[in-house]
Amino acid sequence: RIWDKKCRRWLHGFVIDEEGRIYIDQVSIERKYADIAVNYFTGLTDEIGIKIFEDDILDMAGIVGVVKYISPSFVLLTKDGFYPICSLERKKVLGNIHEHCNLLVSLFKRA
Repeated sequence: RIWDKKCRRWLHGFVIDEEGRIYIDQVSIERKYADIAVNYFTGLTDEIGIKIFEDDILDMAGIVGVVKYISPSFVLLTKDGFYPICSLERKKVLGNIHEHCNLLVSLFKRA
C-alpha cells in the first residue's frame, strides 16, 4: 500500500513502473519518492483477519510497537528495542503511523 504524504490519503489500485512512476487507473500521477510512503505487506493477519503492513501500530501479546522491515524480516519496533513478529503470537492492529500519529506519542513517550 502507498500513503500519499501530500494529499494525506491512501492510494489504491496503483501500479509502479520500472522508472518509479505511479499510475492510478492508468493515469500517471507526479510524486517524488519523498512524497510517498510504501508500506509492504508482512504476509500476516491479526486476530480478526486484518492484514498487517509495515508502519502499522501493532499489539503483539501485550507488546505495542510499530511494524518495520529490518532485513531479513519484519519486526515490532518498541521504545525498548525490537521483537520478531511471530505468526503464532496473538496480534491486533491498532492503527498506522500515517493516520494515527497520536498513538505514537503515547507509545514512545518515556516515563
